[in-house]
Amino acid sequence: MRRLGCVLVLTLLAGACASTKPVPIVAGDVCFHSRQMIVDTRYAAEVVTRSNHAFKFSSIHCLAEYVRAHPDENPGRVFVMDYDRGRLMLAADAHFVRFSEPEGRRKVERCAAFRDENAAKAFAAAHQTRMIGWDEAFNAPLGSSVY
Repeated sequence: MRRLGCVLVLTLLAGACASTKPVPIVAGDVCFHSRQMIVDTRYAAEVVTRSNHAFKFSSIHCLAEYVRAHPDENPGRVFVMDYDRGRLMLAADAHFVRFSEPEGRRKVERCAAFRDENAAKAFAAAHQTRMIGWDEAFNAPLGSSVY
């Protein structure tokens, strides 16, 4: 798992020179991995291949599950949604916060990405948690309910 995360980080860095741009993610788009409708775009992520095909995911966790299930595929450039601004940014440029929040009668674990480090720190403090790096966000346990 750690090796796959490192390969993905190296791919992100190598792809930083490419001119591939993300395709906007809007509510109602379908997650490429789970095939469910993307409802809350604040947690969405996207892979854009070298051939400019965009694959949208409802969450960083969904993207990570897909990449782990297809280790021989080169994911291309990975983008995550900036929680505050609602715009896609390179995952390599993001600061991540894992947190739990109530949803109905249960609590769900989520992962939010921020371009601004101070915004991520404030969000983490407000949710009594901490900032994490891409490797930890990407390698969340498969059995968790990170959305």
